[in-house]
Amino acid sequence: MPPASVGRTATPHRAEIAESVSASSPVVIGNRVFVTESYGSGGAMIEIQPNWSAKVVWKADKFGAYFMTPIVRDGCIFGFDGQQPRLAELVCYDVETGKELWRDDLGSRFGRGSLLNLPESVVCLGEFGDLARLELSRTGVKVAQQVKLFQAPETWTLPALSDGRLYICQNERSADGKAPRLICYDFSPE
Repeated sequence: MPPASVGRTATPHRAEIAESVSASSPVVIGNRVFVTESYGSGGAMIEIQPNWSAKVVWKADKFGAYFMTPIVRDGCIFGFDGQQPRLAELVCYDVETGKELWRDDLGSRFGRGSLLNLPESVVCLGEFGDLARLELSRTGVKVAQQVKLFQAPETWTLPALSDGRLYICQNERSADGKAPRLICYDFSPE
């Protein structure tokens, strides 16, 4: 996708419901952009035309990410759908067709989790302090490993991985009284 003129809005997009939340970042896939809003708006795959107009390719009424950004892997887009933490579901859609391939109640364990796409697997940080390694495919999800790092609400910041170190932001005070903090874990292969 060529860059738009600096300082000019090329193609605006707004959810159909005014009270929606568009806190997740758009996901760019070639000349397409997946956008998602919570509060019932769902998601949409938008194709940017050569003249910078936008065409909605498909809509996903039940893919409303609240604040976490979906990831693309093996021709699928994965993310958590749902406005309420314990009712969120991990969903998988085909990138080309917009067909929902599956949904899993993983949100009952992770809330509205953040997904970090790594070459070999996916790391999920749950919004209450759980960390897991997920195996995602077109046919389902498997939790390969899981650990409780801390118990704190609103753990919404996407983890960062650099030089074998995983950085986790605990945004709120934990159940054991620890103040919000940035925690670094050794994530290097053994």
